[in-house]
Amino acid sequence: MSSPHFSKMHLRKMLHDRFGLASFRGMQEAVITRILEGHDVLALMPTGAGKSLCYQLPSLLLPGVTVVISPLIALIRDQVRRLNTLNIASLAVIGSEDMNAALNRSKHLLKLGQIKLILTSPERIQIPSFLQWLSQSLPPEGLSLLVIDEAHCISEWGRAFRPAYTALGAVRDRYPNTSVLAMTASADQLTRRDILQVMRMTEDSIIRSSFNRPELFYRVAHSAAPWRTAIAYLQSYPLTSPAIFYCKMRQETEKLAALLSFYGFHAHAYHAGMDASKRFEIEQWFLKAESGVMVATIAFGMGIDKPNVRLVAHVGADHSVASYYQETGRAGRDGNQSDVLLVLSNREYFNIVQVDETDADPSIHDLEWQSSAHFGAFIRTPQCRRISLLAGLDEVFSGSCHSCDFCCPTYRPLPLMRENTSEWVPKSVD
Repeated sequence: MSSPHFSKMHLRKMLHDRFGLASFRGMQEAVITRILEGHDVLALMPTGAGKSLCYQLPSLLLPGVTVVISPLIALIRDQVRRLNTLNIASLAVIGSEDMNAALNRSKHLLKLGQIKLILTSPERIQIPSFLQWLSQSLPPEGLSLLVIDEAHCISEWGRAFRPAYTALGAVRDRYPNTSVLAMTASADQLTRRDILQVMRMTEDSIIRSSFNRPELFYRVAHSAAPWRTAIAYLQSYPLTSPAIFYCKMRQETEKLAALLSFYGFHAHAYHAGMDASKRFEIEQWFLKAESGVMVATIAFGMGIDKPNVRLVAHVGADHSVASYYQETGRAGRDGNQSDVLLVLSNREYFNIVQVDETDADPSIHDLEWQSSAHFGAFIRTPQCRRISLLAGLDEVFSGSCHSCDFCCPTYRPLPLMRENTSEWVPKSVD
């Protein structure tokens, strides 16, 4: 969809007058300019880079309506709440409320152009009655921009894979003249390929900024008792703000939360198998908490805007740099120094390393193998961890970062412990 031209002065005035900001950050202005010129954009921007502004500001300048596809109901509610505080009229189409009744109440406002953003889930937007309502209710200018938030969910290689995302290409086909903005904070080569293919986009639509997060201190360890290692580190850590501990399995989150509670920490487990109302209650606790530990699977965290998380720890991990980077990105969103800890069991560590050390010709391996190999290089690197971490995201980093356990081994080292855990694990939670 062709769009009118807006000068840099106009954009910066809008930034100041409507959002109260003095200047754009990073690649924000470049992304917004491309959108207003009517181009598709795949924006690769790290967590905390201000991705939401990249569609909120254009929505006020484009003639029609911006539709935002987001994976989490809690995230959609939070975004609508923030938009309302900015006096940007928006509509959330979510939850169990009768959809037709909710949409009919908003139809008149849409035709008058009083609603600029509609936020919904990938499952909802594919319902035929919703698409029909959208076509009938939009003003003459129609749909100006289709936004795919957390676009890495499109890729089956990503741990956050959401099947409904792969069907969004059909929505694009229904509105072929509408620009698409796909956004993610982590996308390796395989994930980028999937996003471009599903959303009918081309390589020249990619705008990327550096994925380097200099405020994060990366530390990796392997242990015969990984939970004990992680808890011992937490006991030595000045926990003055909330922390997140990620586990691979739902039962592990509950057991580790119980262990942390036994040792005096305020800890909550969180996973997709919990009742929705309970998950919402824990989410709200975390957003308001000044300390404590969220012990979760990756069901928690996507889109959570908690600026002062100072520690993100993994006890076990998926073998993907992109997924690991996405999850660790929840630390230090305010730009202040924060810590990232990965603790693997000895068995998991050596299984990952074996992939990295294979003697086979790398040229015959597919992208999935390469992603696992990058993760193996990250955990066993004999040099700055940022070199291998960013290499997994197709970014070159050289030198010493002075912010990882290789470059700065004396910074908050892991406590030395006996491997015998028989007296460490309480029988009540064993």
